Amino acid sequence: MTQWLAKLLIVLSIAVSCEALAAVESVPPEQKWAVSSGVGALLNISFYQPSKPEACLFFFNNFVINSPYPPHSYIGDDGTNCNWTNKFGGQISNYLLATACPVPKVNPDVPYTYLPATNTCERELIYKLKLTPDSATIEPGQSYEFTATVTTLDDKQPSISVSVSVKVEAGASNGGAPPQGEVSPAIGSNTFPIKFTSTQGSGIHTITATCGLCENGPQTVKVIVKAGCPEHASGSPCACDEGYKFNKENTQCVCFIDPLPDIGKDKCTQALESGSSATIQRDCPPLNKKLTDPPNGQIQCLADKIHALGIAYNGPTATIRTEAYQKHFVEVWAKWVEIRDAALSDAQKLACADVIANVKREKEEIHGLDSPPSTKGNNAPHVLGNAIDISRSVAAALKVRATTTTRAPIFRGCIACTFVTITNGVQDYVNSAVVNPPACKLKWGGTFIPVDDVHFQLQQP
Repeated sequence: MTQWLAKLLIVLSIAVSCEALAAVESVPPEQKWAVSSGVGALLNISFYQPSKPEACLFFFNNFVINSPYPPHSYIGDDGTNCNWTNKFGGQISNYLLATACPVPKVNPDVPYTYLPATNTCERELIYKLKLTPDSATIEPGQSYEFTATVTTLDDKQPSISVSVSVKVEAGASNGGAPPQGEVSPAIGSNTFPIKFTSTQGSGIHTITATCGLCENGPQTVKVIVKAGCPEHASGSPCACDEGYKFNKENTQCVCFIDPLPDIGKDKCTQALESGSSATIQRDCPPLNKKLTDPPNGQIQCLADKIHALGIAYNGPTATIRTEAYQKHFVEVWAKWVEIRDAALSDAQKLACADVIANVKREKEEIHGLDSPPSTKGNNAPHVLGNAIDISRSVAAALKVRATTTTRAPIFRGCIACTFVTITNGVQDYVNSAVVNPPACKLKWGGTFIPVDDVHFQLQQP
């Protein structure tokens, strides 16, 4: 076990060392004249070839003797030094042949570092990665070949093996499960092909290649896997059948009539839609106290009037609303009108059967809308807490009995009785102080244009 582990560590050490070496670029140094000391420190003779000894004398004759600190006396050179004396101060100036690293031709902002032990100039290698082509469109089940290429910054082939890893990620899809695909190989080096195969579904895939030694980060390409025509579509290009249209993503054919928008998500709106009275009382604001509080609460006043006619009545079917819930009423009514007036063909009715059924259910079963709801938004009576609705059956019975049976004496036990007749139906009956008193201070929606028989609101909120 110990020997096996030792061998593994050796292998790992070799791998790490190779990776370290692989990340280094090595070039030979150059030799240049450089100032060592003395008054010539501001001069530069690096442009002279060091292989020519006469360069030192040439430099002295042309530059040193014309310096502002004469007189100078040339001593000579030994191939690596230029020496002379400044007789004025007795100072010796010394130019020597120094070893220096060249300036990199590619990416010069990353300089070489001179290593005396090996007499080499080295710097960390930097590469760039490219994937080609940048996109492709294929049929489901087909394959497509991309190419990953690693080069030096001057577009040359690397002298070492540079590792690249590849993966594929599923993106947008045409409904159902996300599209799937695979790449092969999932790892390679320098220049190698990447074969992508679509294994399931249509949609957009992203292939990502990553190179740890490359300066331009992960590179990506897109693969679009085409879908056949969706359900309720045919032709080339695909066209939706009668009664259908493409959705926003152009992936499905749906009813050409848009469905009802989503209702508001606040707690009160959700409670109203679910119809739970306990939840409504908990999550919604209260009604106007003139409707609710005794002794003159108008909800109870209306109930007394209805009960006096012998009509079974269990209270309002609707009270407070949020602005979002009122907007929902408006949208339901508008959508119903749109469908009613569309003169749909049989094919369109079939295509939109679910949308039509939902709108009908919202209008008739859930909300009982017989007339256009208020479009006043947050100023609508229900939103302000100034109105209630009763059921359609109670409203129908109230209309009949308040109009035809409300003849009553002014006082009981009379001999020659005088009768009061309600001549204008529900509104006069509700406001009457002599027939089944007391009078209620409510305005009936049956007098509105358009008529809203189930609606009652405060006359003076």
